Amino acid sequence: MSAIIDRMEATTLASNPAVMPQIEQRDAEIARKALIALRTNLCVPAERIMVIVINGLVTLEGSVEFQVQKMLAEAAVRRLGGITGICNRLEVKPEDFAQATKIEIDEETGD
Repeated sequence: MSAIIDRMEATTLASNPAVMPQIEQRDAEIARKALIALRTNLCVPAERIMVIVINGLVTLEGSVEFQVQKMLAEAAVRRLGGITGICNRLEVKPEDFAQATKIEIDEETGD
């Protein structure tokens, strides 16, 4: 009862079994388009974002380094047709970036 596209999961819940295939197909198409929208925005780390679509509601999960990336990911998906809403659960984790920078500095200074 779910369509999985790459790292994205499009899960459908419907009470009417006759309607399920149509909803599933629509959710899978929204998930596919969301993945494309995220991948084509070079400022968004799409590989760190999971998209879940249930009855047209798009949920973004994962982590990004900057608040602007979280906002850009939501903006990219918001433009898609057929969505009923967006739940942006992306976590901003700047410490990942700070740790990577510290490692680079340590390597350069020999510490």
